[in-house]
Amino acid sequence: MAISHDCERSVYKILFHILNKQGCYIYRINGMPDHIHLLIDASPNIAPAKLVGELKRQSSLFIRSNAIIHDWPGWSEGYYLESLSRDALENVRQYIINQKSHHIGQQFIDEYRNMLMAQGINPDHTGD
Repeated sequence: MAISHDCERSVYKILFHILNKQGCYIYRINGMPDHIHLLIDASPNIAPAKLVGELKRQSSLFIRSNAIIHDWPGWSEGYYLESLSRDALENVRQYIINQKSHHIGQQFIDEYRNMLMAQGINPDHTGD
C-alpha cells in the first residue's frame, strides 16, 4: 500500500505523536510512498523491536479508524533498524530530508540492498 503525497503529512504526524509518547526524541521523519525513514533517539525503557511493533500497531489502528488511507492494509512485516554515532547524525538527517530527490535515481529495493551490503549482510542469502 502506497502512502500518497496527500496523506503523508498526516501519517508522519501520527508517527511523531506515538514516538513522542514512547519517550523518543524525533529528529526527522520523511519518506516515499513505499517506505518511511525515522531518525530518533529511542527511549532506553523500551526494546527496539517492541517500539517498532507498537509504532506499527498504534499507527495502523489510527490510520484505519480515521480513514487516513482508504483500505489501509497495515505496515509490511519487516523493518530495518540501524544505530549511529552522534557524528553521523547530521548527515543522516540531511539524507532523510532529501528523500524525494534521492529516490529520483534509486528505487527503494536498491537502496535497501545497498544498506544491507554496507553492513556486511548478503541480501541474496536465504538463510538455508
